[in-house]
Amino acid sequence: MKLEISEILYEHNKWLVDVEEGKLADLSGADLNWADLSGANLSGANLSGANLRDAN
Repeated sequence: MKLEISEILYEHNKWLVDVEEGKLADLSGADLNWADLSGANLSGANLSGANLRDAN
């Protein structure tokens, strides 16, 4: 089952606070075209090969 981007970002934010909690975001190869990423902290996230065209 694929996780929704909001759930992935929620888990990633928990991971940023405490690596024992949450989960590092793996968005490799994801199509994030036009995704609203405003306010998201993607530090350390795997974005290799992700399409971020027109994302904000």
